[in-house]
Amino acid sequence: MRVFAKLALAAVALAALTTTASAAVVFTSPTGGVSGLAAPSNAVWDFEGGAGDDTTHFSYTGGGTFTGTSASAATPLGDATHYGAAGTGTFGTPAQGTPDTMFATKPGNQFLTFSAYIGSLDDYNTISFFRNGTLIDSFSGTALAAIAGNGTIADGSKTGDEANRRFFFTFDASDKVNQIVFSSFAPAFEFDNFAATITGVPEPQTWAMMILGFGFIGFMLRNGRRRSAVVA
Repeated sequence: MRVFAKLALAAVALAALTTTASAAVVFTSPTGGVSGLAAPSNAVWDFEGGAGDDTTHFSYTGGGTFTGTSASAATPLGDATHYGAAGTGTFGTPAQGTPDTMFATKPGNQFLTFSAYIGSLDDYNTISFFRNGTLIDSFSGTALAAIAGNGTIADGSKTGDEANRRFFFTFDASDKVNQIVFSSFAPAFEFDNFAATITGVPEPQTWAMMILGFGFIGFMLRNGRRRSAVVA
């Protein structure tokens, strides 16, 4: 019984570690201008509503899908197809700055990398990364511009390379990021051609059951050896 008690404690401890460990999201250099519009080989969502949207592994909620420039959203530089946008409320109304947009993995998966072509980046745009609703990290438009360097600015330009480019993010496995939220307190935050790599995530309960299972097998083998010794 002492063996099972120790195994149970170990399983609980591991489950706790798997839910609390985290590391910072890493933002890497962007690809400027229209050259960043073309989706990389790991493209997963193009807002066209067809095979380019991987609904098997991802979901997209909130915000809206647009074509061309309107009062709510502006076409990302060089983008002649559909694109997404968050913060498409109208100025001066209670709906201003809503809704946020979430791009998430389906249950059992987590992001390892993510990139998006962002249009007319503004200082009031924010991209945030979550693990099951728990904030891991976030970047405002100003922060993205500052980290990108090389003269990158978040001035909302609809024609400049500096505010229209692809941004890349990588995540540590311990982050378990599975939700990416685009938000803006004014219209709008535009984006297109998401690319990502994902991996499966064993649930803490799964790890706990595995530990108990292996422990039980070891316990039975140990008892079997003891019985064999007594018979001998």
